[in-house]
Amino acid sequence: MVLNQDEVFVGFTSSTGSGWGNHDIRNFYFDNDNTVIDTDIDIYEAAPTQVTASASPALTNDSSLVTVEVKNHDNSPAAGKLVSFSTTIGTIQPTATTDLNGIAQAAVSSSVSGTAAIKAVAVGGAYAETSVTFDTDAPTTTVLEIIPLVPDGANGWYISDPAVKFTAVDNLSGVAQTEYRLNGGHWTTYTDGIVLGEGQHVIDYRSSDNLGNMETVKSISFKSDHTAPATTIAINQAEPKGSGEWYDADAVVSFDASDALSGVNRTEYRLNQGDWVSYSGPFTLTEGVYRVEYRSVDLAGNTEPVREETIQVDHTAPAFTISANPSQLWPANHKMIPVTVTLNAKDSGSQVAQIILESISSSEPANGAGDGNTSADIAGAQYGTGDTSFELRAERSGNGTGRIYTITYLITDHAGNRTTASVTVTVPHDAAKK
Repeated sequence: MVLNQDEVFVGFTSSTGSGWGNHDIRNFYFDNDNTVIDTDIDIYEAAPTQVTASASPALTNDSSLVTVEVKNHDNSPAAGKLVSFSTTIGTIQPTATTDLNGIAQAAVSSSVSGTAAIKAVAVGGAYAETSVTFDTDAPTTTVLEIIPLVPDGANGWYISDPAVKFTAVDNLSGVAQTEYRLNGGHWTTYTDGIVLGEGQHVIDYRSSDNLGNMETVKSISFKSDHTAPATTIAINQAEPKGSGEWYDADAVVSFDASDALSGVNRTEYRLNQGDWVSYSGPFTLTEGVYRVEYRSVDLAGNTEPVREETIQVDHTAPAFTISANPSQLWPANHKMIPVTVTLNAKDSGSQVAQIILESISSSEPANGAGDGNTSADIAGAQYGTGDTSFELRAERSGNGTGRIYTITYLITDHAGNRTTASVTVTVPHDAAKK
């Protein structure tokens, strides 16, 4: 080697000549004439050769502590050595110095989920790797199954008891539990499907993982109604009159329906097995016999079993014909004469219920002036019955124009409609007026 002017060559060699470890290094300084101009001895330490690393906890949702142990080639603790740290996720303390036991620690944290690959490099280049898994995400809960899949009623209503099942996934720390609450009640641990009864229900549900990450509450709603409406009928008259459940005036019919859950959609009726008609308000039934069938349907689609009511209306009194035989009594000889009344009554509605003899009256007193001084001119009549045969006395006042017997019957139909039928039997004053 040739040195230029003023150049100095520096060389060194081990003063001991041993292998790896701590060594004294002798330095030689030469001038350009290759003359040693100075020497000194420096002490150099060998680099560490063993590095191990671990993290605790290895699974976290926040931070972890990385512990590094550094040893020399002879397995002794490498104290006071600088260790550099790096991570692929999150942040880590960049450096740390080993203590007397060769231990250095650094905290690592992350706000995102994933596995951090951590490298710890000791002075001299020896290194170790470890990892920490961060789980900062809550589980994901989804609806696994709904039975029936879609509402089996109308307007989004179920007409059965719906069931729902949930499933939850957490790919890192795993699902710890799923829980639910019904209509704002207490949280309950979910184990299997939930079967809901009638009503409107809101199910809140959520899951948590093994690190305590809690999912944001989700909700699902159901409404179930499998009970049909109930319909009642009302008629403007308090109750039928007469016998046989007949009304004696036009019947005004109305319906009232109720449904505690989905509500009433419509009420419909039909008369005498005709077409079904949507009910919109009270309607009037005039004379006749009606089979009224009615039912209601709720908003869920439940149809009430058909109900029915028979309504009979008759407000016309019976018609009749009446005659008496004989219709005239002569001669006026004061004798009791048998009389028979023929009465025919008809009623096209409720039919004739009863015919009774109401009264027999005379236009003259029983013992009038000049009538022979007799009494009890009417005999054998059974009032309040349907009697049509009795006796009338053939006499009249000598001073009058003749006697008139009036026979009156009361005719009633099954609706309670009444009419009176009267017929007369006369006793003329003299033969010329027969």
